[in-house]
Amino acid sequence: MTARDAAGNTTAITYTQTSALPFPSAHDAIMLQSIAYNGATTTLSNASAVYHAAFNRRKDTLEAFSADLRTASSTVIATYEPRRNETIITTSPTPRPKSKGDKPVHFNRSNDMRPERQTLPGLVILYITTEKGSLIINY
Repeated sequence: MTARDAAGNTTAITYTQTSALPFPSAHDAIMLQSIAYNGATTTLSNASAVYHAAFNRRKDTLEAFSADLRTASSTVIATYEPRRNETIITTSPTPRPKSKGDKPVHFNRSNDMRPERQTLPGLVILYITTEKGSLIINY
């Protein structure tokens, strides 16, 4: 997929897709492989976007929706709860790879690696944008 902005900058994203929304599986996942910004290509590792939706065809309603987006630096998970009409967003930084002698990093209240959680009204959809070749998760 390639996009060009008004200033003439070009961003091209290469990915693989594992299924197609909305039916029959109601589950869609893509693994991002590379991003090229104005011809400079960056290989992406561990970047993905997974969406899951559950529809009630008889009532023509959305019964559940979740999204799990990951980049090299963060993970954001959104879970929509239709009964309360709210979305819970959980954001977690991705720990850096361990090297010999590193102490294990745990998500807890005593360090900066703990997940943040917030509740927003309505259905909130996560998406990935690019900024000069970097991936940014937004909502």
